[in-house]
Amino acid sequence: MLRNSVKSATADVSGRGLRVLIAVKDATQFNSSVHLIPTVVMTMATIDWAAVAAGLHVLADLAVVAAVVIGSIELYGHRDERKAQTAERRAHTAAVDDHIRVLAIQARVLREVEGRGRSIGDIASRLVTRGSMPGDLMAMWLTAIAAEAPHASPALRPIASALANSFFEFAEYTEHLRTTFNRIPDDDRKLIDYIQRLEDLLRKAAPDEALAMPPDNRPPLTG
Repeated sequence: MLRNSVKSATADVSGRGLRVLIAVKDATQFNSSVHLIPTVVMTMATIDWAAVAAGLHVLADLAVVAAVVIGSIELYGHRDERKAQTAERRAHTAAVDDHIRVLAIQARVLREVEGRGRSIGDIASRLVTRGSMPGDLMAMWLTAIAAEAPHASPALRPIASALANSFFEFAEYTEHLRTTFNRIPDDDRKLIDYIQRLEDLLRKAAPDEALAMPPDNRPPLTG
């Protein structure tokens, strides 16, 4: 038991001694650091901070120049790819325009054929009545034009959209007249205006020069 007490006391003394040594070491390091402060201050005072700032500005300018050079290299490197994409988009737009004009030519020809020797009410009925050949063809062609319009060229896009909208408004109003009067009046002013607007837009989408081609070369009456 006495031996254990001696060991405990010895360990306690050793621990305290170690803590004292650590404290002395820390104090010595602190004093050394304190002695270095004047040296650090004097060194910082001798630095030309204006030159340092100018150097940083130069580095910033060099970074900007490097970024511009890298961007130019990337831009030049993808030039052929962009040209190919642009050419592909233009070819697609031209194909869409051609399709819309073919559909409009067919619709204009059919409108002219159906209008020969018929009254306004009869023309309207034949052009919008589903289940008849003229009505089914007009609905099919104008539906296709409506779908293609967003992909058309800037010049043709608004004409194609207005043409499709005009036809379906005309069809809806014609059915309204048929339901209301059990017939389609020939003297309804709004109906006449709808037909006139449809004809005007068909002429814009399918101009006269497109119809001037020989009949054998005109597109067939199909979708």
